[in-house]
Amino acid sequence: MSSVLSVVLQLGTTRLRAGVTAALVGLLFLVPGGIYYARDHHGLGPRSQDAIQDLRLRATLAEVLIKQAMLMPGSVVAGQSIPINTARLEASVVAAFQAHPIVNALEIAPTEQAVAYFSRNNPAVDSLTADQLSKLLSKTGRVESMGSTIVSIQGDSIVATQPLGLRKEQGTPHSGGYTKAAISIASLARALRLKELGDQGYSVKLDYFERESTLGKALFALGDDVQDNPVINEIHLSQGGRITLSASLPASWNAPPIAITELFLLLFGGAFLTLLTYLLLRRPVETDGQVALRTLHLSMDKEMLRSEIEGRRQAELLLRNSHALLDSVFQHIPSMIVLKRATDLTVVRANRLAGSILGQSIPALLGPSNNELQPDEHAARDAETDLLALSEGNLVELPEQFIQTSDGAAHWVKIK
Repeated sequence: MSSVLSVVLQLGTTRLRAGVTAALVGLLFLVPGGIYYARDHHGLGPRSQDAIQDLRLRATLAEVLIKQAMLMPGSVVAGQSIPINTARLEASVVAAFQAHPIVNALEIAPTEQAVAYFSRNNPAVDSLTADQLSKLLSKTGRVESMGSTIVSIQGDSIVATQPLGLRKEQGTPHSGGYTKAAISIASLARALRLKELGDQGYSVKLDYFERESTLGKALFALGDDVQDNPVINEIHLSQGGRITLSASLPASWNAPPIAITELFLLLFGGAFLTLLTYLLLRRPVETDGQVALRTLHLSMDKEMLRSEIEGRRQAELLLRNSHALLDSVFQHIPSMIVLKRATDLTVVRANRLAGSILGQSIPALLGPSNNELQPDEHAARDAETDLLALSEGNLVELPEQFIQTSDGAAHWVKIK
């Protein structure tokens, strides 16, 4: 009775301990999660700070891409000389398009008489006519950049124009040419992955402002209209112009359906974790019993293995003793016994009397054939009878014969 009461008390204590522990685990999950939930749904919180940082990084990337593209016209014509080497010019254009993914068109006019148009799909000279080339061939000099790049908006592109000059030999450069790079707004939006922001609920807009103007020209817009107090990042260009990246954070972040769903998931997660912890802790006695039973099985298996090993050791000892007994009987039989291998008729074993009669030690008898142990006539007869016994499977008995060994001793033997 006392043992039963002890077990009941132990189970009750175990379940109470499991319940308290499970409740503590649930609280440890709910308290930090509730604090994060409260902060996350109180205004924009840390999520808005991450979004603002992300927009600032995209604006920085846009500034780098645009300013690199503004340098493209000058880099293409750098080092070009008159007369124009079209192969060299085309190679420079191809390399420039590969290095500036947001540029979709390029226009080069080294002089007023020659204009070449290039596009990303067709980076080859296609408008430099034979008449224009012939006029350039009569001149010599080097094309150089003059002044700063001029930025303007033309259609759906940002156009960067670089004035050019032609420096003749031992002379000062004079203006008369230009090179333009058309920066595609669509390619810039793809490079900045603005569509992803729109899919997440952002409202995004790109505007261009000339100098100190407060009235911008819309370049790109995605999502709803940018709301009040948007996140604005400015990209300053040459000659006072600037491009702004404006964005409003998703309004759905603080929407009641989202908040209620997240609160339900938080409470469900805490309850599930509490229940799981309780179920895992309320069965320590069963777990201990299973461990003890498994330990007992392992001990029994270990003991059986030890008994099996000991039995095999005893069997091997008996086998060795049996072999020793049989070898002793074999060696002391009062008759000559010689065992031969059936495949080649060589001696594989002989007893002591065989060595005494044949006048050789036992090791010397092992291995040789009939021809090596006896004279030729005896060896031939023994080989013939050996083969006869093998073929018929019966006992073959030879008549008594006289044997003289190598040490001069003579014996009369009867061989079976």
